[in-house]
Amino acid sequence: MPGTIQAAEGVVDCLVEQGVDTVFTLASEEIIPLLSEIEDNRGEEIDLVECRHEQGAAAMADGYARARDDVGVCIVGRGPAIAQTGTSLVTASRRGSKVLYLVPESRLTAAHDGKGFQQEGFLRRLVGDVETIRSPERLLPGLADVFRRLHNGDGPIAVQVPIDVLESDVPAREPRRRAEDWGKDARMKPDGEAVARAIEVYRNDGGATAPVLLAGRGAVRANAKEAIEQLAERMNAYLATSLPAIGYFGDHPYSLGPAGGLGTTVANERLRESDLVVGFGASLNHHTLDSGTLVDEDTSVVHVDADPTHIGRFTDVDVGIVGDAKTTAQALHAELERRGIDRRGAFWTDEARSDIEASTPVTEGEFEPRPGRVDPRELVTALDAALPGERLVVTDVGQYIGWVFDGLTFGPDDRLIWTVDFLALGQGLPAGIGAALAEQERTCVVFCGDGGLMMILQELETAARNDVPMILVVMDDEALGAEYHMGRMRGHSGEVGKVSSPDFTRVASALGARSHTVRSASDVEALEPTLTDDLTGPLVLDCKVNPNAVHRAIGEMDID
Repeated sequence: MPGTIQAAEGVVDCLVEQGVDTVFTLASEEIIPLLSEIEDNRGEEIDLVECRHEQGAAAMADGYARARDDVGVCIVGRGPAIAQTGTSLVTASRRGSKVLYLVPESRLTAAHDGKGFQQEGFLRRLVGDVETIRSPERLLPGLADVFRRLHNGDGPIAVQVPIDVLESDVPAREPRRRAEDWGKDARMKPDGEAVARAIEVYRNDGGATAPVLLAGRGAVRANAKEAIEQLAERMNAYLATSLPAIGYFGDHPYSLGPAGGLGTTVANERLRESDLVVGFGASLNHHTLDSGTLVDEDTSVVHVDADPTHIGRFTDVDVGIVGDAKTTAQALHAELERRGIDRRGAFWTDEARSDIEASTPVTEGEFEPRPGRVDPRELVTALDAALPGERLVVTDVGQYIGWVFDGLTFGPDDRLIWTVDFLALGQGLPAGIGAALAEQERTCVVFCGDGGLMMILQELETAARNDVPMILVVMDDEALGAEYHMGRMRGHSGEVGKVSSPDFTRVASALGARSHTVRSASDVEALEPTLTDDLTGPLVLDCKVNPNAVHRAIGEMDID
């Protein structure tokens, strides 16, 4: 029979059993036994990434989880340590990331704790799902159950353990295999009646306009590309995506690109014209449907999602189908075939294809030039040509992301992580570090504005110290760009949004990263050999961007 084991050793055993190979942390006195067990005894199995701020550690675990679609682990201290993570906790919670936050709490015997505050209430409000384990006997079984839930799609989850429980001896457990996803390869089959209703809606739309099939993250996870494209061919429907699924149909001639406020003009035009939109694994939220302006009351909407709580959450739908995106697309195709409905040739014409090829999302117009500053449109176009082909792109929040989505080419093998979930500046760099450490095949390219980077700049040293292979592109306009332009649009000077920045090339070098200054598209072209080399650590491009450039998404905002 198993005896007892020191709690720290048992917890680390559990991490190893569950396949955890990276833990993000910042040392705090109450977690020293846990961290020491990893560093001193299990270093060959788990990489301990010691960050410079708890917010960075929490965001890195989120980025890791998103990039690998697996569990990210963050271990930080109690009280002020966990309080520092607030913005990152909300960002991960809104995304539903599979992150485990392991946090001590005050001793069971403590009458007073200088670090004490309403920690459980804080975590419940920000994370939502909190497990508090207050007995040695429940520690390891409870932690294993949390992993089971995370592997099966729950998350994030915060686990609180009192300090004296973490210092205790706990019952040992027999080694167990990783709690793999139950039914990982299973497909949720759609209800036949719901499929039939969707086909009736399709038949009744009159066929005057081309339908639009819009795929989101759920379609990517379900590997539904081929099934949706086959359905689109039979329906002669155009293909579009949400921003998180950008590029998924990038090699298809009738792909419109992403829809929404930061989507392509052609995708938004076709959505407004269409009588039928079918969403596959996309939330159809205010980003994707541009606050509802891309569909009206005359547009029929069919919404497919494996999670019934997602259907109709943001947009009224005519038919909701609970099912896996791939299986549902196949079922819809089979039902069309059974009924002999085939509209091939109706909308996929040479003229339509030419219109798509000729369309451009780039904001038109001229901006007052600034000496030594590059037009962001020219910059991103040059980066698109110079960066390696297969990319994992991570972006922070800010005006500049519009230029990134406009100018970068995304294909089916590329990935995007956009930390817009809480609209919080400062998440891009740490999420990108976590994503880069999780990524095995693609080059991780992180885009930050200078304002967002300054909020979390210390984590660049974490990236350098841990040899994180990533390219960090700083869109440096020496301003909080969105606030600067919105201030001017409201009749103010905009000066409250103008904040000078340090020389990021010198700062990056001082923090241990390679760095270059970019002031023109030709500077990017000259750096192409450097950008395509195998990365052995972070490479920073301090891109001096013209602050007078206004993205169309800002110019079209209703600011009244």
